[in-house]
Amino acid sequence: MTTIMKTPRAASAALENGVIRIEFDNGTHVEFDPKRNARLMNATPKQVADFRLSPSGIHWDKLDEDLSFEGILRGDFGR
Repeated sequence: MTTIMKTPRAASAALENGVIRIEFDNGTHVEFDPKRNARLMNATPKQVADFRLSPSGIHWDKLDEDLSFEGILRGDFGR
């Protein structure tokens, strides 16, 4: 039998003390340093904080960057 793991949905996210903290609906959270991502590493804190959440990830429209929650939970923060 194959078990399908469901990615939790993000309930909220914020830039706090230089890290992005994402809270999921199942009570877990993940934090990551935006400097681990090539497009976010040179952005200002204001630019990094200007994101939107979707059901599948976090998006920085002005920086042209998207990270999926599945990738973030695996520790994949983009190139």
